[in-house]
Amino acid sequence: MLQRPLQESQGIYPQSDPIALSARLPLLPGTRLHAGILLALAGALVLWHVFARTVWGFRLRAVGLGPRAAEISGGIDGRWTAAAALALSGAIAGLAGGVEVAGVSYALFQNLSPGYGFTAIAVALLGRLHPLGVVLAGLLFGALEAGAGAMQRVARAAGVPTRLVRVGATLIGGGFAGLAGATLVLAQVGTFAERMTAGRGYVALAIVVLGRWHPLGAAVAALAFGAAMALQFLFQTLGLDVPYQLFLMLPYVLALLALAGVVGSVRAPADLGRP
Repeated sequence: MLQRPLQESQGIYPQSDPIALSARLPLLPGTRLHAGILLALAGALVLWHVFARTVWGFRLRAVGLGPRAAEISGGIDGRWTAAAALALSGAIAGLAGGVEVAGVSYALFQNLSPGYGFTAIAVALLGRLHPLGVVLAGLLFGALEAGAGAMQRVARAAGVPTRLVRVGATLIGGGFAGLAGATLVLAQVGTFAERMTAGRGYVALAIVVLGRWHPLGAAVAALAFGAAMALQFLFQTLGLDVPYQLFLMLPYVLALLALAGVVGSVRAPADLGRP
């Protein structure tokens, strides 16, 4: 969409033109908050009423707790209810993106969301899947997100040895890599051999990039790469008239695509690589 239909008027950058001043959300008097927070609070109240006070909300909760039981005992069509819930959640996600554009960036950019979808999953879980609890969890995550960018600058100004902290983080990452290697030896291969990782370190980098530098995203990406590695063995058992080397290449091709930006193009952390 940003390459042609919504691209800025000069046709150079993959972004839209700035939105009109009249379309921008106003700031609340005396604060840096825009009116989007009022929309979020109103939406949470509406959803709470729907879930707690309406028949459709009861059906949705019943299907969520046990779709088969809801269908047998209550005659609720679980597939239709789930589809409606997905459509509603997609509409709310679109509204959130519109608020981001109208209240923060004032234009549409590629990769406008730096992993907000994965953060939303954590917010929902921390809020115990309750609309009002999600508001409190969202405020907590918002405070952490707002403070994260300034934390390193403040830490440097306060004399915190940020380089030492980074060295410690590198050592911890190396420890996790060693644990992964031990798992490979003890749980899969059963013995140690030279070059037994077969490039899995590069695959791990691709997993982090594809996971948008977020723990939950990295977990999902790791499952995707694990499925790709499992599929290579499945394809070899199907007796297809294709060189087996093509199947062995599958996870590594996926890693190259991720690192090249074809899949999951993301913005790296701002301080990555800085001394």
